[in-house]
Amino acid sequence: MPPLTNRWAKLKDNDLDLIPLLGCLASVTIAMGHSFLPYAPPVFERCCSIIHTSLLQYHRFQQNPDLDEPDKSFLVVALDLLLGLTQGLNMALEPLMTHSQPNLLTLLTICFKHLQAPVRQSAYALFGDLVMGCFTILRPYMPGIMTELILQLDPEPKVEFVSASNNAAWSVGEVALRYGRVIILDDPEFQEWVNPLILRIIPILLHPKAPRRLHENAAVSIGRIGLMHPGLVAPHLPEFAHAWCQTLCEILDDEVKDSAFRGLCTMVQVNPAGIAKVRRLRYYVKAAVLSAFDNGSVMIRNAAGQDIVSFLGVLEPRNWPECLSQLVNMLDLSDLDKQEAAFNVLEKACEDYPRKLDVEIGGTRPLDFMIPKFLSLADHPSSRMRSHAVACLSYFVPINCQSLFVHIDSFIACLFRRASDDDPSVRRHICEALVLLLAARPEKLMPEMEHVAETKTKNVALEACEFWLTFAEDSELAPFLQPLLGKVAPVLLDCMIYGEDDLLWLEAHRGPEARIGAYGEETIDSDDEDDYLDDEFVDEMSTEWNLRKCAAAALDVLAVRFSGDLLNVLLGPLKDKLWSSDWLQRESGILALGAMAEGCIEAIEPHLPTLVPYLINTLNDSKVNHLLDTGQYASWTAQPISDEHKQKYFIPTMEGLLRMVLDNNKRVQEAGCSAFATLEKYAGMELAPYLEPVLRNLVFAFEKYQHKNMLILYDAVGTLADAVGRELSNPTYVVILMPPLTNRWATLKDDDLDLIPLLECLASVTIAMGHSFLPYAPPVFERCCSIIHTSLLQYQQFQQNPDLDEPEKSFLVVALDLLSGLTQGLNMALEPLMTHSQPNLLTLLTICLKHPQAPVRQSAYALVGDLAMGCFTILRPYMPGIMTELILQLDPEPRLNSSALRTMRHGQSEKWHYDTDENPSHIIIILDDPEFQEWVDPLILRLIPILLHPKAPRSLHENAAVSIGRIGLMHPGLVAPRLPEFAHAWCQTLCEILDDEVKDSAFRGLCTMVQVNPAGIAKSLLWFCNSIVRWNQPSPELNNMFTTLLQGFKQHDEASSSWAAQVASFPPVIQERLAARYGI
Repeated sequence: MPPLTNRWAKLKDNDLDLIPLLGCLASVTIAMGHSFLPYAPPVFERCCSIIHTSLLQYHRFQQNPDLDEPDKSFLVVALDLLLGLTQGLNMALEPLMTHSQPNLLTLLTICFKHLQAPVRQSAYALFGDLVMGCFTILRPYMPGIMTELILQLDPEPKVEFVSASNNAAWSVGEVALRYGRVIILDDPEFQEWVNPLILRIIPILLHPKAPRRLHENAAVSIGRIGLMHPGLVAPHLPEFAHAWCQTLCEILDDEVKDSAFRGLCTMVQVNPAGIAKVRRLRYYVKAAVLSAFDNGSVMIRNAAGQDIVSFLGVLEPRNWPECLSQLVNMLDLSDLDKQEAAFNVLEKACEDYPRKLDVEIGGTRPLDFMIPKFLSLADHPSSRMRSHAVACLSYFVPINCQSLFVHIDSFIACLFRRASDDDPSVRRHICEALVLLLAARPEKLMPEMEHVAETKTKNVALEACEFWLTFAEDSELAPFLQPLLGKVAPVLLDCMIYGEDDLLWLEAHRGPEARIGAYGEETIDSDDEDDYLDDEFVDEMSTEWNLRKCAAAALDVLAVRFSGDLLNVLLGPLKDKLWSSDWLQRESGILALGAMAEGCIEAIEPHLPTLVPYLINTLNDSKVNHLLDTGQYASWTAQPISDEHKQKYFIPTMEGLLRMVLDNNKRVQEAGCSAFATLEKYAGMELAPYLEPVLRNLVFAFEKYQHKNMLILYDAVGTLADAVGRELSNPTYVVILMPPLTNRWATLKDDDLDLIPLLECLASVTIAMGHSFLPYAPPVFERCCSIIHTSLLQYQQFQQNPDLDEPEKSFLVVALDLLSGLTQGLNMALEPLMTHSQPNLLTLLTICLKHPQAPVRQSAYALVGDLAMGCFTILRPYMPGIMTELILQLDPEPRLNSSALRTMRHGQSEKWHYDTDENPSHIIIILDDPEFQEWVDPLILRLIPILLHPKAPRSLHENAAVSIGRIGLMHPGLVAPRLPEFAHAWCQTLCEILDDEVKDSAFRGLCTMVQVNPAGIAKSLLWFCNSIVRWNQPSPELNNMFTTLLQGFKQHDEASSSWAAQVASFPPVIQERLAARYGI
């Protein structure tokens, strides 16, 4: 540098010797890169000065042409030297560019308009390099620059301006790429330039006399713009595809070609069907894609592969056989990368459209030679090739491909041969193929199942467990699986044991005083808040966690399917594990015991007197008590068999679980609290004598628990309230339980997500405590109303401005549910609160009934139902509006998508609301009150189609039938004429539900309608009689109605003997019960 800087210092800005020196320095700066940085400031400043001076001189010359024209060379070489600095230093130039006076980018914008083409050429070259290296500095100037750049792209390039146009075209591609990388892809700032650019560049590409280099830059820029904005460029493909493909194929630089070709691929993927419709375009795109796929660049080949999959699916293989041929031929190449690329494309095609490949082309079926090729490649040395081969073969199983099934024996032999493949991907595809074969060709696979059972499932790991899980879930395959239980079940049991690798890993990461928990998590016995690792980390600690879980799931399904047979197989191994001195064996045995509980409970029950004390004792085993779910067997311990049974099993279970609830280890707390909640469900009122110690333990847990376990504790308290009901209203219990709940209530804000489970818990507590909750009711009521009001306002704002985040509906739902709990617990004692609520609760409730979210409407209608039962006098003025909304919600054509299923569920609540509303309405107002009568027909016209809908859930059918019956009880004259439409379905629906007051009132309604219109039941008499005899203990009133109707039918038809003839056609069991109960 010293001799160059010496020369630099001696030469003046107008010395012609400076021009070659600047040209030399341009190359030096690029070569030195950041090593040139100490010399950069004076060079940068002098170049800016020369540019500024040259532009001023040229400006004076334009104003006075008599002056000598300035030498453009100084301006050109100064721009070229700045280009060298940009390439060498990139963003290190930022301080110099930011503080340059005058600003370089302002000068550069003027240079774009210079009349001399060489100046514009160098200016656009510098611009392109700034785009690549300093885009963030350049971006504020882009609007002005892009305007000039578009004008520079001359659709009729003149010879003297070609170089400038060439650099401008090249810089467009760089701009497109940088916008895609630096800012969001569909930024409107760049979108507004896409069409003007494309309309200028396409004519350049198509110009027959434009230089090759200009064609290439135009093609690359079109491709790069298409990569960023395929939707805007793809419509122009028919105009330029031919020339574009020809030009791009001649470009030697793969890196340049890559981004352009990926643009074509992206445009093809945007609209493959549209491209396929244009014959000429289709021809050129197919040729370009296949040529690119054979390219040496991995990126280009991958992009082309994606296009082949899309395009082949649209065109169909019959219209592009050369593509299929090329892909299959590439499987025989010696280049493994190209082999795998071809197979990757074939696998995606086989997965996406196997039926389109299973066709005849030119008198032959491609699959006839592809299937044998895949079978041979299933033994390829490369695991990826083996994986592709097995995957491709498996995709043809569900379509019953005959080209595959003629080789079915070879295929099955291949699967068993590769079942213990070292590669997990191969094993996964093997198991997927076996599952598909089980469904499609079980008769071919079953004789080989003995060999599958002998396979070391642990080697096949998760995929094999998935296979057995799928096998067990198919009831039609159960007979084939049962003989294999003796081999399969013990293998699944062994899959639940920790592997050596897991234990080594756990040992290496175990801290002081740490121990291994239920599923391999590390726990630490201390009182610290962080006494166990966070859940996400815990879930990743054991590499075989998913295997254990899957094996347990498979054992669960086997237990449901085979019950006692499975227990007979595993009884010995389970005993060995449960009473082993090795905690790993005990742990896996307890996991298996929990998995088998639901399906094998009857078979296990004789062993429970031995097993339950073992489980109770294990509650104190620090190695495995995290895993215990004794709640699975809680139903047996809670049975009121005898006082001895209670003392020996129930009380020790309860006490052991409560000790776990108060353990210092959070994992033990979690397991204990969850299991105790399950025990509460089964024990019910059996817990009542022990409520005080239970409550004191749970209340103490409020002081110990952190966030996650607090949620489980809320559930346990709520479940306890549901289990013991009004026993919880004892003032002693209220004083114990309410302080910690009110403390939590006071500390949580209205938008705190932790408030949601607390409100859910309080909903159960308020129902159970009844009027004992009254002192705590006002603040709870007011806060619920406030939450509902706020939530509705937030949703209104969201509807007005969808750009806002959608409000969380859960706050609104749980506030409504808690008000339902208050209503059930306090009934009319709520009247003062409801009357003075601001804003009025019933006004808010009417709005909730129209809410777009189904769960909100569901809870709102549930609250309406509770208000109808407990506070009807307050509700009645609002009934017209409520009934109007209710009728609209009863969809006669219930949709079966997930959202509509939620609507069905809230629809059930609506019907229940109406049912419960009807009785108070009947008591408080006269039977034929026109206010009620006007709703009968609209309701019935909606309920009958729901009852008759073949795809509606059973519970929805039941609620619709009950509602029809209760409406008929109040207004038989309006409903009875429709009996022939619904009587058959009505009787079928309600004959199997449990006897209770709801069913009783519905049947009284049906009987009342039959009395009004006896002919309406004539065609459904068998079903009517069947539903009568299915009752175990009808109420005296209902039983009298049955007797009256049946005797009336008999007497009316006795003369014609038609009654006797009909009864004689009934099944014997119905005849016997009718004769025994009603003497007919």
